[in-house]
Amino acid sequence: MVLNLKNKKNPLPTFIGTEDSDTAVLFIHGLGGNCYTWLNFATHLNEAWNEKDSFSLEYDEYYKRYTSIPIISQIMIMVNIFNGKNITMLSEHLKSVITQNCSEYDNIIIVCHSMGGLIARKFLVEKLKKDKHLGKIKCLITYATPHHGSFIGNLFSIILYRPLKFLFISKLIQVFELSKNSSFIKNLNKDWSDLRVEDKIDFIRVVGMQDWVVRNNSARFNEHDDHVHTIANKDHFNIIKPLKDIKDVAFQVTYNYLRKFRIKMEREKELLESQEEYD
Repeated sequence: MVLNLKNKKNPLPTFIGTEDSDTAVLFIHGLGGNCYTWLNFATHLNEAWNEKDSFSLEYDEYYKRYTSIPIISQIMIMVNIFNGKNITMLSEHLKSVITQNCSEYDNIIIVCHSMGGLIARKFLVEKLKKDKHLGKIKCLITYATPHHGSFIGNLFSIILYRPLKFLFISKLIQVFELSKNSSFIKNLNKDWSDLRVEDKIDFIRVVGMQDWVVRNNSARFNEHDDHVHTIANKDHFNIIKPLKDIKDVAFQVTYNYLRKFRIKMEREKELLESQEEYD
């Protein structure tokens, strides 16, 4: 697990604005990704930010690194996909990341790509079951997350079921869990509904109309919802790769939310200070 990892050529931004912040934006990558999945997005956010207050930027990486050589590293990540931990275990990893690396923050905003959104949702469900509240978590923003599964998972299941059974491998964990109508997806969505998670945090979904990996209705989660943003020119991968020459709509979803969140926190702070003076 690597947090705030810095590369000499392309360092990951660690904050926007100033270094003094009580709010963290935690980025979670998807299947086969790593913390550098967010390099373009976070750099663009850092360059575009012109507000006086800051947000600390944190990055999660849940695949083991075997080497610093890019090609070999990517091959090993693909191996991890075929022999990876299940989403429930990765949600426990996320719990550790938030507990250990985000303890100093008052607010946490989670931004996810693809499977990362399911990891975050599973973490939130289990936290609600245990603690009866979501604590510092204020918002979940998902980009191209298969909330109702992906046909790619089903395709892998059909193609690989017999070979894996022959090799005495019971399942291709991460890919199988991403299948449409998988038991994991069904149970997660039931828990999410029963616990009314959407009433307790801001839940924003960004959908790419060109996404062939995760169909629109799956990434939307709910068919009719004001918190869904559908982008015509985005696919599963470039949805978190902002365009530089124009205002990128997918990127603006997170950027605008952070601006509004900063203003909201400012007003709450002013209200609290005025109440303390009155008392």
